[in-house]
Amino acid sequence: MTFRHYKQNNIVFVMLLHYSTIFTLGMLSLIKGFKLSYYSLSTPIFIIFVIGFLPLIITYVLFLEKDIKLLKERDLKQQAMTQSITDGLTGAYNNYYLQKQLKKLNDTSVLAIVDLDNLKPLNDTYGHLAGDYVLCYLTDTIKQYIRKTDILCRYGGDEFVIIFKDCALTDAKKIMTNIRQHIYDDTHSFNGENFTTSISVGMCDTNQHTTPENILQCADQALYQAKRQGKNRLSFSQSESNTI
Repeated sequence: MTFRHYKQNNIVFVMLLHYSTIFTLGMLSLIKGFKLSYYSLSTPIFIIFVIGFLPLIITYVLFLEKDIKLLKERDLKQQAMTQSITDGLTGAYNNYYLQKQLKKLNDTSVLAIVDLDNLKPLNDTYGHLAGDYVLCYLTDTIKQYIRKTDILCRYGGDEFVIIFKDCALTDAKKIMTNIRQHIYDDTHSFNGENFTTSISVGMCDTNQHTTPENILQCADQALYQAKRQGKNRLSFSQSESNTI
């Protein structure tokens, strides 16, 4: 149960608690010999209780309602913020978020650009819904393999960027090799049609002189090399030399 729901339930709880107290106090008054009548409810003990505690109950309820409104506003702001940095189709982070993260790279990071090899032929043959399905499948598969600290962004179209934070190039390469092999081995079924797909990957590590522009360029050159070698391949580069 969320804190908001707990607060909402507390409104009922507080009202029941205090009015149960009033009822209990009335029963005690009966035991002491008071008669249950309109005038008995006007005895000093009830007047003190109602005047003294009813405003407290109302204040507490209003306080809870205010908290609930604030929590709802916070949830709406959080939802809007999440939507502003998330790709609507795949659920990966978008290019806007990627550019912000590229400015925070340290010298122990690795960047990978992932490109779906056959999205256009797939769209032409099976339709754009099939293409959307494969993009979402690719996103889900990548998320299964990368670490919680890594960042997956949709770079544009059929290209994705993965930022491996505090990761050696060899370790990032191992993760991407497993992803590439998983996708290549899998067979998809969509609207009664079976097909396969593959990805090409370009990777580059960072150093203390890395800028967002040259790390993307380095990984993009590695991706081009993988495509030129026949697709369904992984190519990587050391950023120190900025050559493939």
